[in-house]
Amino acid sequence: MALSVALSLALTLALSLAPVWPISLVYLWPVCGIQANCLWLDGFPRTGGCSAVAAFSEVSKGLMFNSMDMNQPLLELRQIVKRYQLDSGDVLALDRVNMQIFPGEMFAITGPSGSGKSTLMNILGCLDNADEGHYILAGEDVSELEGDDLSDIRNRKIGFVFQSFNLLPRLSALENVEMPLLYAGVRHARQLAEEALATVGLADRIHHEPPQLSGGQRQRVAIARAIVTDPAIILADEPTGNLDSRVGRDILNLFHELNRQGRTIVVVTHDASVACHCGREAQIRDGRVTEILEHPPVEFQSLSTAVSTPLAATG
Repeated sequence: MALSVALSLALTLALSLAPVWPISLVYLWPVCGIQANCLWLDGFPRTGGCSAVAAFSEVSKGLMFNSMDMNQPLLELRQIVKRYQLDSGDVLALDRVNMQIFPGEMFAITGPSGSGKSTLMNILGCLDNADEGHYILAGEDVSELEGDDLSDIRNRKIGFVFQSFNLLPRLSALENVEMPLLYAGVRHARQLAEEALATVGLADRIHHEPPQLSGGQRQRVAIARAIVTDPAIILADEPTGNLDSRVGRDILNLFHELNRQGRTIVVVTHDASVACHCGREAQIRDGRVTEILEHPPVEFQSLSTAVSTPLAATG
């Protein structure tokens, strides 16, 4: 607990000195499952409403996956509707979306800009609520949850990977990966973070800060942070968007290896070549799922082979 408090205070000080303060919300709100008003809102410090996420059970890797009924959806959307109010009138961002994703799938959601896929990702990630419909995640209806309850779901059941990595630049790779565990009050957080970094091939980079890492290495740190809590689902938003094609393939290889280990992965992308790496693909147009495609299996390089090449050379 003392370590958690000390790191929280250090983080608060570091972020207060950052030239662009909203980084606190962008980096910490989704990945740690904390409340948005926990640090700063609108540029001013807030002291109220901040509470650590309830500690979740420290289960062995894969236990959640193994206990699931493979014939039952891990994630299910039923008649999801989302509207936004603009000066010009209401905009229907999602129009009665239905979707099922099963345990162990690698699933893609694709669509052009303005199709509604970003709105859908926010709902899948419990960053926003639908106006109508039901969202069932790992057997729990999260549609009506708010505040700390929704934060708890984010921390326990969802691992986030973002296009821009969303790493805290003044913390080491190890400290970035530790962060969700510390906010959840998990014991042995450092050991678990070290294991997650070893899983993604960064055992020799744990004390490097993000500016000292290449783009591919930073995305590996982000993936380690996503898997360290052993979530029910990994939600990746344009995970190769800021990477060149070669490094992007390495990241997709890593996702394939994690999926082969039993992790459920949802990739939100506009890149058809990335979507083809997923077993199924939901295409979104004008807020609706227009088609569900099935893709044949693709060959991928195993993680043990992929990380045998020096990471400084592979990105």
